[in-house]
Amino acid sequence: MKLSLSFVVTAIIGIYGSNALPFFVYAQELPSQSQWSKIYTDSQAERGDILYQENCASCHGLQLEGTEIAPSLLGNTLTAKWNNRSLDELFDYQQALMPMNSPGGFDRQQNADILAYIFQQSNFPSGKSELPINQDAQRQIMILLTAPSK
Repeated sequence: MKLSLSFVVTAIIGIYGSNALPFFVYAQELPSQSQWSKIYTDSQAERGDILYQENCASCHGLQLEGTEIAPSLLGNTLTAKWNNRSLDELFDYQQALMPMNSPGGFDRQQNADILAYIFQQSNFPSGKSELPINQDAQRQIMILLTAPSK
């Protein structure tokens, strides 16, 4: 006999009541990294710097500080908006809507390079692996307002 997931969940809650909540919280696959986890390289950020200055600075400012027409992309401003969301959500937004004068005008690698530059300018640590362009890998990276405790 094959049991549906909803039947199993209902049965567990029926048996354990509110004590079942930790089971479901811990049973979910949690992202294993964040922007604090050295998820981009300095060379990737350098490529992103060039793209950013040529295509993004006119709206978001030369130092990512924001302007009257576009928000800051630095540190807490960025992470507050995307807090507790996966990198693929931010990436998909960027991929579909940026730059404003040519939405969707960059390929996935170019968008990853620009995000690496944004992370670098926000003082998130760099590492030895480039920011991934694969959506499944991006889902494993969470945007967090504060660095996780070690």
